[in-house]
Amino acid sequence: MNFYILINLNLHFYYINLKNAHKILGEIMDISVKEMDSEVQIKILGSVKQSNVEILRETFDDVLTTTKKNVSIDLGFVSAMSSLGIGKLIYFHNELKIQNRKLTIVDINKSLNSLFNSMSLNQIFNFQG
Repeated sequence: MNFYILINLNLHFYYINLKNAHKILGEIMDISVKEMDSEVQIKILGSVKQSNVEILRETFDDVLTTTKKNVSIDLGFVSAMSSLGIGKLIYFHNELKIQNRKLTIVDINKSLNSLFNSMSLNQIFNFQG
């Protein structure tokens, strides 16, 4: 029996065999931004690599210039994050702090959380949940 998941990448929907999902999702990244009444919610799916980190920076810059709300980021479905991705996340945190805004990480997968803890990033970022 095969199990499939449905993923949405920039309004394109794909069915992926669950057995191969980790291979495919490890190569792509999708970012969604949703502005709520009290905050901006960013959800990242997949792998943040050197090849796609510019998309992350563009998303962060857009949020910095288009709204004055606090930001929450969901990293629960991020399979990997390069040092450049971590650097962009720190940059985003610092820019929000300059604007007297807060960044909260609302979910993070276990391996990424271990990496953040080993780098003492748990002392920089606010984690919830």
